[in-house]
Amino acid sequence: MGQDTWWNKIRVSLMVLWILAILQSTNGDPQTGHITPRHDDDNTLSALGHDADVALPIGLPDPATLRFGQLFYQDAPGQTSYGGGNYSFFIRYNLTDAGTANEALHILLVLAGPSDPNHPGALARPWAAIGYGESMLRGEMNVCHSFAATGEDVKVHEHFTMKKYLAPYEYEGPNQLVTPIQGVFRNGLLSCHFKRQTHSNDSLHYSLDVHGATRMLWAFNPRPQKNYRGEWFSYHDTGHRGALVANLADGMMAPRDTPNFDLKALHGFGMASVWMILFPASVFYARYLRSKYGWIVFHISAQATGIVAICIFLTVILLEVQYWDRPHSILGATLIGFLAVQLSLGIPNVMGLWNEELDRIRPVIRLIHRFLGATLMLASVVQVYLGLDTLFPFAEPRVVVVWILYFVVIAGWVTAFLATELYFRRRLVRKDVGMGGVVIPPSSQGKNGGGKYVAAKTTDLPAMQVDMMQERLRPGMRTFTWQTLNETILGGEMLVVANSRYVYDISKWIRSHPGGQIILHAVCGTDISNDYFHEAGFDAEEFTPKPAVPAQRPDRIHAGAVTRVRSGSFSVSISPSEVQSAIETTRRLPSMNEQDWRHITKSRRTHVHTKLALQKLSDLIVGELMPSDDAPFDESIKTLAPSLKSATSGTGIPFDRYEFRRYALTEKELINPTAIGNRTPVYRLRFCLLYPYDTRDNEPEAFIPGQCIELQMRINNRLESRYYTPYTGSLTAFEIHVKMYDQGTMTGFLKRQRVGDRQYRIRGPFGASILPEAWRRVERPLGMGREEKRLCYFAGGSGIAPFLQVVHEVLLPVYVPLVVTSEYIPTIPDELVLNPGDRVIAKHHYYDGWCLGMNLTTSTEGVFPLSATAPPCNPNSKLVLIHSIRTPDEIFGREVLEGVMLSYPEQLAVYYFVDSVTSPIELGVVQQGRLTQKRIDAILTEVGFESEGGVDLTEEAEEEGTKSCVVCGPPGYDSFVVDCLMECGVGGRGFGREVKVLPSDRWVEKL
Repeated sequence: MGQDTWWNKIRVSLMVLWILAILQSTNGDPQTGHITPRHDDDNTLSALGHDADVALPIGLPDPATLRFGQLFYQDAPGQTSYGGGNYSFFIRYNLTDAGTANEALHILLVLAGPSDPNHPGALARPWAAIGYGESMLRGEMNVCHSFAATGEDVKVHEHFTMKKYLAPYEYEGPNQLVTPIQGVFRNGLLSCHFKRQTHSNDSLHYSLDVHGATRMLWAFNPRPQKNYRGEWFSYHDTGHRGALVANLADGMMAPRDTPNFDLKALHGFGMASVWMILFPASVFYARYLRSKYGWIVFHISAQATGIVAICIFLTVILLEVQYWDRPHSILGATLIGFLAVQLSLGIPNVMGLWNEELDRIRPVIRLIHRFLGATLMLASVVQVYLGLDTLFPFAEPRVVVVWILYFVVIAGWVTAFLATELYFRRRLVRKDVGMGGVVIPPSSQGKNGGGKYVAAKTTDLPAMQVDMMQERLRPGMRTFTWQTLNETILGGEMLVVANSRYVYDISKWIRSHPGGQIILHAVCGTDISNDYFHEAGFDAEEFTPKPAVPAQRPDRIHAGAVTRVRSGSFSVSISPSEVQSAIETTRRLPSMNEQDWRHITKSRRTHVHTKLALQKLSDLIVGELMPSDDAPFDESIKTLAPSLKSATSGTGIPFDRYEFRRYALTEKELINPTAIGNRTPVYRLRFCLLYPYDTRDNEPEAFIPGQCIELQMRINNRLESRYYTPYTGSLTAFEIHVKMYDQGTMTGFLKRQRVGDRQYRIRGPFGASILPEAWRRVERPLGMGREEKRLCYFAGGSGIAPFLQVVHEVLLPVYVPLVVTSEYIPTIPDELVLNPGDRVIAKHHYYDGWCLGMNLTTSTEGVFPLSATAPPCNPNSKLVLIHSIRTPDEIFGREVLEGVMLSYPEQLAVYYFVDSVTSPIELGVVQQGRLTQKRIDAILTEVGFESEGGVDLTEEAEEEGTKSCVVCGPPGYDSFVVDCLMECGVGGRGFGREVKVLPSDRWVEKL
């Protein structure tokens, strides 16, 4: 108890000292809006700063009997307002039943004006009020009204603010704390006496701590007008209101500042300008004017300016007032929070234009960014409405022009967006007409014209509807071939081709392209017609998935247990019609599956560009593309398999191996998982042409053994090229094996890539066949002659890839008629019955000695063992592989080699030279250690390669090509092997024809 008493005394003393200090600084000047200190030593109104001759009406308490008082307002001598009125407003009060539950304030409010009722400034239905709370936006008011010209018709009501600058509403509910006692309006004097309890039992009223610092308000209007509710209770004049802080128990009062309305208005107009003018303008420009250079700079600059402005105007209001329980504040805080989220999305969205990692997730970020942006724009309309309704309430149109401007801005933007969107969709946006709708008009077709699908021809650009002819259409422009075009790009220019004819410089768009810089770098040096005129799935109806291959059954017998018969008695002549039928079948066979197609469409990222974009493209033209002087690559005419022959598609666009075409990565598989951690991992990569139905005339349908492709990518802002050997497939879809070195520029890049994420520029094929002339025959099989043929292949590391091409071509062809030499009776239902002399074709190899195929003789399909057939080459032919590796984990294509050895063991011999045997190798000869001349000599003798006496082969024998060597490996390996071969008597005069060296890091056009 004692501690509470001492604490109260200390608190009151501090409060008194604080209020006295404030009063001392104000000097009690009522003209400045400050409050003069109380005077308890005089029982007259003169002590309150009022005229001494003013007497209170009878029935009201004598002011002297009320202990405390304060003058709120008084016009200075000579100062007039409202037609010359001289006004004063003061309060007297007592505190009764202090410290009890009935504690109350007895309050007398007096508003004085001219006593002459005919005076222009005389009081007319005046009101005066004392309030409790922070400001007029949140407070409780005790209002004294007079609704008559004079008399005792004076009422005291409880009013509560509308949380906006609007006349407070009269509270008529229960638990009122104000008890009217008496009020009179007479002789220019409005007086009212009432009691206000200090303790509240509800959350609506303010509980007053009479010993603490109570925040209070006062206001009056001597001549009000009717408000929007039809009441004589309109807005007070700017000078007729104020705020104070009081210690009611001690009667100490001091003025205080209220939130500045001008700063609130500055905050409101500033925020409204950003949200309703700057941000919509930025969005409008980014959506409809992105065909202009630098649109992204304007968008980013406007957004950044708006965010900075929001921070400034937010700081202005936070330093002035903080009302966190109001809808405007809650929604405003929510908008600011989501604006921060929008900014965090906008930054990676912009960075994703050139950052590869962010580009992967950019579509999702962009979708969320656009949705959130639209939501914020709509929410800001509501937010601005709430703010304006607080400052300039719509229900009381004191500032009509503000609301007119608000609705005009809304209507203007709605009209602008709707009208522009409608115009774009009807006049500028083009629709994807699909594959059948993009054709060459007959009048502009060349000699190869046939009216079939040509992706690059479009009716939107008549000037571009031309074929690749030798005649120049625009002699004054630069000319390019596909080869010189790439050389120019390597020099730093950014050029693309459209319609396979015209060349465009897109360097101006590198920082403004809506799709980002990554896609521009990806399409640089390629034909972009499909990207410009089609959606990603425009050719989906043309897609036919590759037939699913049933998985190999575990209960099938081992291929080694099948009886083999090798005899010439079953040599059967295959009729040309049957051969042609098999070839046509393979040409019609789809080469892509559903997974391939899904990743292709994901990688495309195309859309139909607007006419504005087409016009912009036409402004970028810098030259035209001419056919290359290099003749179409026709090496496949000499190949072993007729299925490799080129076909004429009739598109009018000739095939050029120097043309970069774009591909999608559709499969990525680690084929030596045990190598992770200690050795270099090897991945199988499958690439599919991005537009598989956009064909070229005389395009090769398969790769020749020894050919490679060039993969060119932009890595670390530099174009890098590497050459890889596809071991299966065609230019439409092929697979390669790649050793992934973490420190390698290209392999490190490929190791990080995911399927379907990006586009890859690939061209080719390059290189000639590594098969000798004697191995290249059009007919199948190669006859059953007795001449011996040997191809000895020396591979170092990944140099084995071309040999896998040879194996597939010579021993594992598909859709090539084979002759059955051994009877086979099925052991499970899905297998074929084979009889000697039957003709079969293989459709899919399981690489375990079995394949899925068809018996042409019985017209049945199923699985059969290859060991029951004669090899595609003659029985005396043999492929020999000498492979140098560090560990067995580095062998790729092992399943292919093991499958051949199970099927045709006499036709393939494999020798492995391994530094460290870390895991078993089931088939082949394994020797630990490095390859030496002695070992090479022993192998050549064992496989019957060396000529009589170990001397050089004769030139005639070399031209026959019955015995030859191919070397492919890392630098140093090839020269070592060639030196050893020459020491063994292989080479001499025949070097360059009998021994071929395949470089490991580049292609050789003519070997």
